[in-house]
Amino acid sequence: MDDKRITRTKRNLKNTLKKLLRRKPYADITVTELCKDAETSRITFYAHYNGKNDLADELVRDLFGEVNENLERLQRQNNPSGDPVRAAENMLGAILGCYEANREFFSRLNVKESPYLFSSFYDHILSAVEEKLSEVLNTPREEVHRDAVFLCAGLWNYLSEGIRQGCSSETLQKKTSALVTSMLVVFQECARIQPGDLPERKRY
Repeated sequence: MDDKRITRTKRNLKNTLKKLLRRKPYADITVTELCKDAETSRITFYAHYNGKNDLADELVRDLFGEVNENLERLQRQNNPSGDPVRAAENMLGAILGCYEANREFFSRLNVKESPYLFSSFYDHILSAVEEKLSEVLNTPREEVHRDAVFLCAGLWNYLSEGIRQGCSSETLQKKTSALVTSMLVVFQECARIQPGDLPERKRY
C-alpha cells in the first residue's frame, strides 16, 4: 500500500473513531464496529495498529499536534521575545483552541466514559503545561509537577462543566484565561515562600 493510501486509511479510521465517540463511550467501541463503519477490513486495521488503544494513541498525538501548531502560531503573533509568562498563557490558548475545534469529541472525553482516552490525552497536556511552568517558576521539578497537576485538573473540569452548562466559547475563553493568569501569579508568589516562612499550625 502506498503512503497516500496508508494516510487516507488511517485518517478514515481515526475520523470513524471520533464519530463513534459521539454516540457511545470508548470502552463500548470494538475493532469490528470500527472496521464496519470505516468500511475497512480487520486485516487492514491490524496491518497498521495493534488494537483499538493503538489507534486512540495516534488520534491523541494528532490532537496534541494541533495544540503545538496553535502554540507556535500564537508565539509568533504575540510573543516574539519569548516571555515565559506569555508563553504559558499561549499554551492555554492553544489548548482551548484545540478543545473548541473538537468540542463534541472532548465532551465525551472523561474518566467515566473513556478512561483510557482521557488518560492518554491528559498525560500529553500535563507534560506540556509542566514544561511551560518550569520556565515561569524557579522551583524544584516536583513542585512544578504538583502545580501543573493542580492547574490541569482544575482547567479540564472547568471546561467540561462549562460545556455541560452550555456556556459560550467566548465566555469560557475569557474566564479560563483570567483564572490561569491569576494562578500563575499565585504560583510565582508561592515559589518565593520558604518552609521557615510558613506560620506554625496550631494543634488542638
